[in-house]
Amino acid sequence: MQNLKTLKIVDNKSLSKIPNSITDLKNLEELAFDRCRFKQLPKDIGKLTNLKDVYFTENDFNTLPVSFSNLKNLEDLYLDHNQFEEIPAEIANLKRLKRINFNNNKIKAVPNFIYDLPNLWGLFLENNQIEKIGQELSNLKSLKVLALENNKISSFALDLSNLVLLQSIGLDKNPVSENDLQFSRSKLSSGEIYFKKN
Repeated sequence: MQNLKTLKIVDNKSLSKIPNSITDLKNLEELAFDRCRFKQLPKDIGKLTNLKDVYFTENDFNTLPVSFSNLKNLEDLYLDHNQFEEIPAEIANLKRLKRINFNNNKIKAVPNFIYDLPNLWGLFLENNQIEKIGQELSNLKSLKVLALENNKISSFALDLSNLVLLQSIGLDKNPVSENDLQFSRSKLSSGEIYFKKN
């Protein structure tokens, strides 16, 4: 077990919480708890410093332990369909992150530290309550895909000419004005903004 690299628990019905002993599996690179309805992660999860991929879809998490900030090798983080009201600060220094998925939570804002993740190419924030995206978005030089469908974004007049790798921005079902869309589209150096009001 000590050499285990992948652990997946899917559709759990029997475990009420995640055993702390998981944090002894120091060689884990991929950890998945999908559709388990867990409420809390072990406080020592930060001991799993070899983790690259974390998939915690459809649980009841609303915070991350402080030690999560030790997972410096993390590249993929999926926390979609949980109960987060904000993107946790514990991921601020995880500079190797390439994909972050917080679809279907209750997030109201995108914190500035997200715009300082140099390797981030996929940011998925559909079905939240986000009202604004900052001009700092243009700092994400590696960004290819930004999913913002079904939020509350009313202003999106951004100069995104720096995002030369961009493939798509999804803005469907947001109250964005046509003028903002035209401005942002005129400033794109690559990719497309997809928008339908309903």
